[in-house]
Amino acid sequence: MPLVLHLHRLLLRHTGDRLAGMFKASDNIMGHRHADARITKVFTPVAAGESTERHMTELTTRYEAAVADGRTPPVALVALLVLDLLSIHPFQDANGRIARLLTTCELLRRGIRRRALRVARAADP
Repeated sequence: MPLVLHLHRLLLRHTGDRLAGMFKASDNIMGHRHADARITKVFTPVAAGESTERHMTELTTRYEAAVADGRTPPVALVALLVLDLLSIHPFQDANGRIARLLTTCELLRRGIRRRALRVARAADP
């Protein structure tokens, strides 16, 4: 969880966003805003406050345990980590950007890029 908060703080540090590096202060919904200002709700993420922090702590704990277990391929674990992160939607803003940064960080941490490059080079004629 500290990495996620750190990435958020770094990403938003020059925006003046007072919530940079902090979990959302109010609930958010995912939906579509129509031209007439109506909003069609598509998904309601985890509530702000203690619930978000609890879900993020649990996500981090379970992810690290699954990595240590070693039975699930790292690419699948990273995909599930990001899916859960986006379902929790822990920030008021920049959840998608954080998900992409976290994906890159975790794939590199798990050595996925090096393996993917070797496979790609081997496949070239």
